[in-house]
Amino acid sequence: MRQAVLVLDASAIINLLATGAPERVLSAFGQASVIEENTLKEIIRNPFDSAPAMPYIDKLVSGGLIRIARMNATSYAHYIDLVGGKPRDALGQGESAAIACALEVQGLVVLDDLKARRISAARFPRVEQTTTVGLFRMAAMNGQISDSEIADLLVLARTNARMHVLDADKNWFETHVMIL
Repeated sequence: MRQAVLVLDASAIINLLATGAPERVLSAFGQASVIEENTLKEIIRNPFDSAPAMPYIDKLVSGGLIRIARMNATSYAHYIDLVGGKPRDALGQGESAAIACALEVQGLVVLDDLKARRISAARFPRVEQTTTVGLFRMAAMNGQISDSEIADLLVLARTNARMHVLDADKNWFETHVMIL
């Protein structure tokens, strides 16, 4: 069975960069995760050391852990629809690009924003979604990262990037980190 391609929103990659070791989590999936070009524009600084983010992103790309994608015409139409809606139903460029790209590649979109998750689920129910904490959980379940290392990475993401932990993720997060 083919594992779905992970499509990362800006918050997910920022949280991963905040650990200082994003390659540890991304390598647990055995294939390149995707960042759409418009999402990538939102990632300016690495929260781990406040340096520009692109050298770190480039390293992940050259290591085969991330692939930068560009939407096709159909995905672009979905993207425009998502960014151009009424304020209560419009999303930012990064979330819109991630959702449209996930729809295109039949991927699993990693979103932490509640509004983006709500709109994606309502408009594109076949697009599976998870959170950044869910991404850490999946990496831990793959068995390539120890529980203690996952705990350390979660604390770094929470501390350096102020990673948002959704209510649905709090129990797992608290169990693995023992703090909140």
